[in-house]
Amino acid sequence: MAFGDRPIADAPHFRPLVLCPLAAEASALRRPLVRAGLGAARVLITGMGSACAEVARTALLGDSRPSLVVLVGTAGGLADTPPALIAEEIVDADGRLLGRTFVPLTNAEGPGRRRIAGLTGPVSSIAAKARLAAASGAVACDMESAEVLGVCRQAGVPLAVVRGISDGPHDALPREVLGFVDLQGRTRPGRVLATIIRRPELLAVLLPLARRTRHAMAEAAELVVQVLHAHQRGASAAPPAATTDTAAGPPADATVDLDPVADGTAERGRP
Repeated sequence: MAFGDRPIADAPHFRPLVLCPLAAEASALRRPLVRAGLGAARVLITGMGSACAEVARTALLGDSRPSLVVLVGTAGGLADTPPALIAEEIVDADGRLLGRTFVPLTNAEGPGRRRIAGLTGPVSSIAAKARLAAASGAVACDMESAEVLGVCRQAGVPLAVVRGISDGPHDALPREVLGFVDLQGRTRPGRVLATIIRRPELLAVLLPLARRTRHAMAEAAELVVQVLHAHQRGASAAPPAATTDTAAGPPADATVDLDPVADGTAERGRP
């Protein structure tokens, strides 16, 4: 079941749709949204990668067209950044601009553009992150933003991208983490336990990663509240400008989106 079962009072033009690739990411939003009076915002768990874009496409074709799509989740850091950020530009692995996103905050993460490389596959080594950073000029990378950007642009609905940075440029990730969630974005506790039993030395990496991820998502949740409140204020006057028409090229390969803690409190969006 989604958080948003009822319209938000006194905001007829305020119909945000929040997309979270992982159940744990959606769970991290629950209390902050409720505390901020935004508990009726619709939140969908989409699954990672292309699955997220498919859910977005289906949602945008529905009867209740959103006024804003907010993509929220964890991402890999390619440079020193705050624990969470609002993206301003989505680029491919070579730094080609795919599009700009909706940023309703004038002080969104300080000076300069926040670039995220939108990719289709994972990168886990420190060397690969360094190569991607040099080639793309991005500060973080994920596996959803490029495709969701294309879907939103086609539908004429603005997209905001908020990312918590789960691992930094100097953090190598075990490849096993890719199997810790299923195709629906839910944690596979049996797989996690089996991996730890087989390779107990991974705890030295996984426990700090889990702590950083929880902190990053807590920070990301606060940014989501700011984005939604800013959009809510503007919704009574005029809808925000749609996502730019910048042509989107095919995304290339790069990072892991991971949060190994989930409680399944939001709705799974199905294509």
